Amino acid sequence: MVVHRRDDVARRPGVAGRDADRLLVSSQSQSPQRFTRAPVTTPVKRNVGRIDALARIAGGVAVAVLALLVASGSVSVPVVSAVGLAVAAVVLIVEGATRRCLLYRLLGIDRCPVE
Repeated sequence: MVVHRRDDVARRPGVAGRDADRLLVSSQSQSPQRFTRAPVTTPVKRNVGRIDALARIAGGVAVAVLALLVASGSVSVPVVSAVGLAVAAVVLIVEGATRRCLLYRLLGIDRCPVE
């Protein structure tokens, strides 16, 4: 099978952009064959508002500090481990930073103003 680099394929006359990505060359005939791509998924829309995002980040940082205190042994929290607190903190911080919440998406909630 003959393998061509993307820029070699793009130099062919009449082939540019995405067509260069979709072009395959068969091993014997050297004739181009097209293939279909899987549908492109759309990025997840923001569904967390600005104030909500800031509150999530602040809450995540507070929970992370609490997780560090529990891990060091200076604070005792019943039923919750330091690892559980750390995971919750990371989830809150990531959701606040990206302004995307999976639970909001599942419930159909959109608290983000029109962008």
